[in-house]
Amino acid sequence: MVAGRWEAPGGVLEGWDFLAARAPGADDARGLVPAGALVRLVRCVEGRVRVRVRHRVGARPDYARRGARWRPAGEGGALAEEGSGLWLAADGARPVVEDGTAVAAAELEAGRELAVVLPTTGRGAGR
Repeated sequence: MVAGRWEAPGGVLEGWDFLAARAPGADDARGLVPAGALVRLVRCVEGRVRVRVRHRVGARPDYARRGARWRPAGEGGALAEEGSGLWLAADGARPVVEDGTAVAAAELEAGRELAVVLPTTGRGAGR
């Protein structure tokens, strides 16, 4: 997990990036197992701050032989190109696609947070 604290003109933010994990099954003795989702959580702890999360994550489908080109998809999410298996969802903001980059933006006041999740579906998206 990576944590940070930022002071902005209107307030203070705290943020965390981590790989989501799940408890192993009864037959799995390896400890925590990655759930296949990168999570970014940003919380306003003081004042009011505009937050903009851009996912130029370097998602490289097809074993890094091509780059992901994000396109809008469904309620509250942005989806990478067909067949990549990557998608983005945000709680607290509706992601949009700007110049091929997935963006989630929100204005947060103290006590509010924005969660952005970049999971892999484990199969081609949109199938």
